[in-house]
Amino acid sequence: MINRNVYAVKKALIEFDHALIATLDDHRFEAGLKDGDTSYLAIDGRIIAEKTRIF
Repeated sequence: MINRNVYAVKKALIEFDHALIATLDDHRFEAGLKDGDTSYLAIDGRIIAEKTRIF
């Protein structure tokens, strides 16, 4: 989400680790992919949700 607009994610056979980071009221929000198969959501550096992708 950027400026309240949601953009679609494209699927790929190979996806590299990446993260989208935003700061709001001194809090850091991060969503991304790690280890090539795990999506995560973190707030202030603490992972609050993970989901393992199975291809």
